[in-house]
Amino acid sequence: MKPAAKQYAIEFGGAMILYSVTLLFIMPPLVERIDSESPLIWFAALIPMIPVALIVISIVRFFRRQDEMNQRIMGESHLIAGMITLFASFAYGFLESYADAPALPIIFVLPAFWALLIPIAPLVSRRYR
Repeated sequence: MKPAAKQYAIEFGGAMILYSVTLLFIMPPLVERIDSESPLIWFAALIPMIPVALIVISIVRFFRRQDEMNQRIMGESHLIAGMITLFASFAYGFLESYADAPALPIIFVLPAFWALLIPIAPLVSRRYR
């Protein structure tokens, strides 16, 4: 494993472990103790964003450690996945507004983006080989 990939695995993996611990063990008892009418619930609800920010930082750092070709592949893959995610969520918003489609929580947008990267990255990569 290349040093950049090894460092990324450590940073990303650590952030994902922290995210999992936050969701499974920190959030349930914390949210249980705070009244849903209290302004503190807004801050408590955003606690999982701390490890998510660390995940974003690890991805940016990994991107910066790559050579120009891999940066281009990563950038294009993220751009395509992002544009498809934006297009699909925007289109679904019209379906919700005008065609009575069932409401989907916005929390599913980020996982949809990551899921799209799985097939898109190899396709973009193949273009440059």
